[in-house]
Amino acid sequence: MEVNCHLVKTGHRYSVVRARIKQSIRRLTKYRREFYIGKTNNPKMRARSRDPKWNEMVVLYKTTSADRVGRMERDLIEHFADECCNGSWGGEGPTAESGPYFIYILR
Repeated sequence: MEVNCHLVKTGHRYSVVRARIKQSIRRLTKYRREFYIGKTNNPKMRARSRDPKWNEMVVLYKTTSADRVGRMERDLIEHFADECCNGSWGGEGPTAESGPYFIYILR
């Protein structure tokens, strides 16, 4: 699986960063029927362990905060609930003890 980074600039309020990530997801999935939103602390390792139906992982967000990455994942899955193929609302999976942490989509 190919791993690409389209990191959204951070350093702004959470709501501004979340809005920018939503815009990126809309743009990146415009012509896709299915996509998946996830979090990880190791994008390359995570990409190797995913279902082969996905061709590409796009990393969108990087943070040092485990709480923030979990919140972002839940917010994005809730927002794109009718479009993404996540089986849950996010945040259920384990979070590594140390960051950085990343939000990604599979497409």
